[in-house]
Amino acid sequence: MHDPLRMIPGPAPGRRACRSLIPTALARILSSAIVVVTLALCLHAQTATDAEKLTQLLNEFLAGASRNDAAMHDRFWAEDLIYTSSSGSRIGKPDIMRDVRSAPAPKPGDPITTYAAEDIRIHLYGDTAVVAFRLIGTVGKDGMNETTNYLNTGAFLKRNGKWQAVSWQATRMPPREDETKALLQPPAAKPPESADTIELSRLETVWNEAHLRGDAEALDRLWADELIVTVQEMPVMTKSASLGFLRSGRMKFQRYETSDLRIRVYQDAAVVTGRVVRARNINGRDVEDNWRFTKVYILRAGKWQVVAWHASAMAQ
Repeated sequence: MHDPLRMIPGPAPGRRACRSLIPTALARILSSAIVVVTLALCLHAQTATDAEKLTQLLNEFLAGASRNDAAMHDRFWAEDLIYTSSSGSRIGKPDIMRDVRSAPAPKPGDPITTYAAEDIRIHLYGDTAVVAFRLIGTVGKDGMNETTNYLNTGAFLKRNGKWQAVSWQATRMPPREDETKALLQPPAAKPPESADTIELSRLETVWNEAHLRGDAEALDRLWADELIVTVQEMPVMTKSASLGFLRSGRMKFQRYETSDLRIRVYQDAAVVTGRVVRARNINGRDVEDNWRFTKVYILRAGKWQVVAWHASAMAQ
């Protein structure tokens, strides 16, 4: 930092002679005014320099973060950093450095992530600064780009002539106005359902109601002989094993509801995915299931039958 006093101009030739004509009090006032203005200009110049340094530091950091540069992270973050992520978690510099240093080296074909800043706003308060900006994260793979926007606010302190972030918070931005408009548009009219889709939807209801009633005969007709049933915490079961278990009466359902059904027909085959919520009693023990499932149907002799059913617990 330049000494502000060095920027005060000295007397020019002939100035001393002119000054003798000015009353002493007025001379003092003018001298004080010159000092004040000069100091103000000096401080303004210093402020501009700090703002430029912070902007440069931010851009260098984002370039380093794009290549996962640990040295740049170490330079940017203060040791006493408090970082609040967009998901609400609060971490410190050691957490960030650990994650950066443990990240695997990129491989050919991996997505490429780059970061950039827009709408940078810097407010300086002596050796403290607030930097707010819009972070644009772009992930590129196979010629396609996916962009995410965040609002970031950082508090910086200048220590020993070096700016570092001591506090940081990120918030994911809502969709842009054009994206919001698109979301608010009424959904396009669905194409009319095919006869196969209607029939498969009906069979899903047959499946659910048969389980609630314990109707093994209905399921016998719905299930193909080569059925494979895969559910968690159970061995893979065949049709005969599944029917035998149901007919034993050891498992009874109080609830069997499906939702979020998606039906895709591929000529003589179909895939149905969805969510199933079940409440059942098995060997005297009450169990509740919240699963995602996939069913595969095959069309034979004009009749759809299930050849595979796989279910697993939904992520919490």
